[in-house]
Amino acid sequence: MLGIEAASEFSRYASLAEDELSDIGTLTGEIGSAVTTMEQERTALTTTLAQVYLPELTEAAFAEAERRTGFRGFTTRRPLEALAREEKKLQTAIAKLEADERWAKRESLTGPYGSLTRSLAEAKDLLEPWEREAERFEHLEGFLELVELRYDTPGFEERWWQPSYWRHWAAGDRICAALGLDDFGDDVLPAYEAARDPRDKWRAEVARIQQSIAAVHEHIRKHDQSAWRLANLSSIYLEECQGVLANHLARADMPLLASWAGDDRGVLVHLKRLSGLSAKIDMLNEMETAWLVPSREALVGARQKYAAKAQKLARPKKAHLQVTMPEQVEQKLVAQRARRDKARATVHRIVHYTDYDRFDLAQPPEMWWLLMNDNRPPGLFTPRLRGWYERNPGVVVVNDPRWEDPRGDALAATQVLGAVGDIS
Repeated sequence: MLGIEAASEFSRYASLAEDELSDIGTLTGEIGSAVTTMEQERTALTTTLAQVYLPELTEAAFAEAERRTGFRGFTTRRPLEALAREEKKLQTAIAKLEADERWAKRESLTGPYGSLTRSLAEAKDLLEPWEREAERFEHLEGFLELVELRYDTPGFEERWWQPSYWRHWAAGDRICAALGLDDFGDDVLPAYEAARDPRDKWRAEVARIQQSIAAVHEHIRKHDQSAWRLANLSSIYLEECQGVLANHLARADMPLLASWAGDDRGVLVHLKRLSGLSAKIDMLNEMETAWLVPSREALVGARQKYAAKAQKLARPKKAHLQVTMPEQVEQKLVAQRARRDKARATVHRIVHYTDYDRFDLAQPPEMWWLLMNDNRPPGLFTPRLRGWYERNPGVVVVNDPRWEDPRGDALAATQVLGAVGDIS
């Protein structure tokens, strides 16, 4: 193919590759959105489980949670001792805050008829006429600049040969005329200073009183915040303990937790869902990092190569050069698009799978793949999982026999957990 024709083809290849990169970006966004949603669901689920395992803030409850989850943090960190120390600290802080006159006299200081409230109103009333009088000067264009330069006073340093001298002189004359006064230095400045000085004094007084009021309000805020925390300290510590336990559950060994759960079907339902969600997140993350990212990097390199070729062959001296073209570029891009469509279908199956209860937690979590993908073994989208199945040929999903006995619907056993919220 001649260079001039090849340049057009390579440009077209680059455009096609750009379209495919856009599709990869879309799929990446779809996977990322799905992972985010499932991570939020997993967080809610671990919170619910933590509330089940640790329903109250007692040593007995800590011991039972440790027995059922294997979490040793409450033994080593002793939250009840920490609570007692903070309780004492808060009581001391509140007593100190209440001994301060800003607390004792808060109503008489900052209430609607408090002394500081009245003082502020009076100071603002005294300030207001001086503000108006000073504003009569300061709103005039260029006035404050002349004051800063000490125009028409012995301190004015500009000389007649400087252009700014004549500009400031014209501004002074204009301001004198606007105010109906004869001279800037002899008439305007003294009249302005007679208003500015008391204005600044009352401004400072208003600011001082406002600071005093703000200090009282801040003192009250600190007291109320400490009092609220003291009143709710047990609930706060329980929620914090449940949060720490939830973090442990997110990383815990599900088969081990299931073995400790015994016949507690309500807990087992949640453990199965937690295991399934974690498996989903791992699958989708692997699809993105181990397959989609390398695919994108390879396509970016190809697009850059096609664009560079197109630019090089577009030069006049290359127009009649014989060029060997790469084979099946479009077919390969079509095949890649087909694989991404297949990956989308896989993502859809994984995301929408909800039959968690049938999974037996005694088996490896990798077995979730077969259950979520209609017994299809993993392929190039998840190389780690594919390697696991190659090392474990012939594995078969085991259904939990306890969910197939006459005891009824497993979800009905979770009604006891209704008080802690719906995590579906």
